[in-house]
Amino acid sequence: MTEIRPLVGSQVVSLNQPVSRGLARRAQRELEGIAVRAVIAAATEDANAFVTSVALTRAASLSMEAQGHIERAPLGTRAYVELLEGYVAGAKNRLSRGI
Repeated sequence: MTEIRPLVGSQVVSLNQPVSRGLARRAQRELEGIAVRAVIAAATEDANAFVTSVALTRAASLSMEAQGHIERAPLGTRAYVELLEGYVAGAKNRLSRGI
């Protein structure tokens, strides 16, 4: 017989015997709580990855657009770079706060 012995207290739970309804309900609530936290963590991770991907795509697109402007109107190079760097800094700030 396999038993679970608590470090404190005297109650012993055998894994080969049915548990009480109260213990079964408590275990079910605990398992449901774990499952809910796992689903929320996975959804949050997916959302953060999506937002990061969008920011990366936007930064790349803006970089390519800035490069075109630099080639056509080089006098504005400093302004284009500052705008791009401002966007990237803001995106990093927003991403660091998470979803």
